[in-house]
Amino acid sequence: MAKRIVVTATGDALITRRMPDYPDEPFRRLVDLIRLADVAFTNMEMTLSNYEGSPVVESGGMNLSAEPGVARDLRRMGFNLTAFANNHTLNYGEHGCLETLRVLREVDFVCAGAGRHLDEARSPAYLETAAGRVGLVACASTFAKGQEAGA
Repeated sequence: MAKRIVVTATGDALITRRMPDYPDEPFRRLVDLIRLADVAFTNMEMTLSNYEGSPVVESGGMNLSAEPGVARDLRRMGFNLTAFANNHTLNYGEHGCLETLRVLREVDFVCAGAGRHLDEARSPAYLETAAGRVGLVACASTFAKGQEAGA
């Protein structure tokens, strides 16, 4: 019989500053639910690079970035799988994208949808859990011309 895998999925993580240790009861209950999951997914809708590099002129909205410690905060909440293919991936250019990927790897945050080259960006990412292996493919169609992987 196959093992049951518990998945929690959220939408966009638009977090631009560090999070405290969850002082509010409703937020603590939410964190507790996230931590119960084998797979806890959120969409990384900002770069993690201390605003290093130059903001791009065309970003599909505003340029979003946060200090790298936000990745540790999300991991502490229980998140372990993310997509980084969206209109904010290149808000701070190639440097911001690659720095975000480095920060995510550093805290063991499995990430799909971006990479150092086209093959890496389009490859699935795999999360190994006690309940089984989960794969994620992430893509976006909202990039400005010339910002797509391989451009």
